[in-house]
Amino acid sequence: MMGQQHQPMSLGKIVKKLTIGYVMQGHQRGYNFTTSTHGYADTVLKTIWRQVMPRGQGWSDYIGARSLKCFELPDGEIALAEITVTDQQDENGRRGIRQAVVEVMPVQTFSHHLKFRILGYPSDTFAFANTAYEILKNVRIKKNAPLILAYDYKNPRFWWGMELLILKLVDNPPRHLRRLPFPISFTTLTLDHLGETTIIGMPATKAAQISDATVITL
Repeated sequence: MMGQQHQPMSLGKIVKKLTIGYVMQGHQRGYNFTTSTHGYADTVLKTIWRQVMPRGQGWSDYIGARSLKCFELPDGEIALAEITVTDQQDENGRRGIRQAVVEVMPVQTFSHHLKFRILGYPSDTFAFANTAYEILKNVRIKKNAPLILAYDYKNPRFWWGMELLILKLVDNPPRHLRRLPFPISFTTLTLDHLGETTIIGMPATKAAQISDATVITL
């Protein structure tokens, strides 16, 4: 079962973790870092805070969903965040509160971490991911434009196929993606493409509203 695997000790020792959650009590209600930020530069913390949450509105329709998001930090390290859409409600009764576990690591560690994650997916998710990967080998992408991948969202587990596809694209980029610096930034589930990463996974219903970018529907 995904999420129950443990990283090899050699990786875990150099992976640092931060969490961001929604605080209901105290004078700083709302989203906050919920673990110590000691030892992190202000520029790193600001970058994580600004970039970590996938964009868009309507997350209450995706309770239980997970999004993986990867982006580079100002100090050259990599942030890999796992964002979960919870059934928690805010003080106004709005559902879809998200929480994020952010792993910060060197680029070399990220490469190993990525391969380890790919091996953790259930076998039934590989059929979609492998087929879609072969299709995307021949797709041309506009320079400096994001690769927006759309797929029907049915439930959180069903979306693991899209997650796996994006991880495979980053781990072994097709020729037209190899010009991009490693690691390629990505978001496996977002509801809006604006201000997002280089590779994006979106529910087809949300991607259908895009008129200013090319969308590849799988």
